[in-house]
Amino acid sequence: EAIRSREDSRPAGAGAPVAAGRASKLRPPGLLELEELLSDYLDTRVQVTMSQHRGRVMIEFATLEDLERIYRVMTEGNRPTA
Repeated sequence: EAIRSREDSRPAGAGAPVAAGRASKLRPPGLLELEELLSDYLDTRVQVTMSQHRGRVMIEFATLEDLERIYRVMTEGNRPTA
């Protein structure tokens, strides 16, 4: 309620979401933080999405070698030291 009342008091267009649709929906607390932690750990872009009954983790990779590196990090826990 406090967030809604604060948003109602803002001028039109102030702080409006950049993109409509999924990006403007509220996400569960900590989801963005988990995305960032996974992204840092895997050293690549990670996106976590959730619906009411399930979720999805999307991990980006550039090449097959990059995919193999990510697989090794996930299964062996060997992060690069670079």
